[in-house]
Amino acid sequence: MRRFLTTLKTARVLWPTAIALTGAAAGLGLLAYSSGMKLATITNGTLECRLTPEAAQVLNDRQITFDAVAPARKVSADTIRYGRPEGSVDIALQGKVAVTGGFSLRGGQGRAVELTDPGGTTPSGTPKGAITIRTPSGPQESRDVEMFSYTIPPANISGQPTGPASFRVKATDIPVSLAPAAITKISDVLGPVLSSGRPFFTCQGEVQAGAG
Repeated sequence: MRRFLTTLKTARVLWPTAIALTGAAAGLGLLAYSSGMKLATITNGTLECRLTPEAAQVLNDRQITFDAVAPARKVSADTIRYGRPEGSVDIALQGKVAVTGGFSLRGGQGRAVELTDPGGTTPSGTPKGAITIRTPSGPQESRDVEMFSYTIPPANISGQPTGPASFRVKATDIPVSLAPAAITKISDVLGPVLSSGRPFFTCQGEVQAGAG
């Protein structure tokens, strides 16, 4: 009986320690799992961008029509959904992302500007893309033009493992401004739109990356 009580007392002492060690090991395992998520190829995803109220008001005041350029599509009067994202990112959304399609700004007299196929670094950067100016004299395209400027706050990024080598990462409330080069090209055709540094879009996106 004395041996049994001694064994029971020892178990009572060791049991909380065992639980604590197990919990710590699980935490370290999750940390290792997350930190082991290197750059992975994007397999699917979405990116939607909505005009800020200020941008929408400026376009309305200047009678400039906002529309999508395929494969992007309009999901509401002031929101477009780009084509599927491509590139490579990690679970903290560090990497490079490109999307297809874009949007057009159309004024009077057959004059319009299209901004398409932006791609650049995340979670901050100045992605480049193609800007096409359309006038009655014909289209003029410029490639590798800095199109936007953005920095995604860390609090707006959330990543979640979905498998041993795959994950999903979301970003919300992304403030996106037009880059100076884009503003210049738009202003040359349609007049002043927004000054540099003023948010033009608020975007949100999600990507799945890795195997499976």
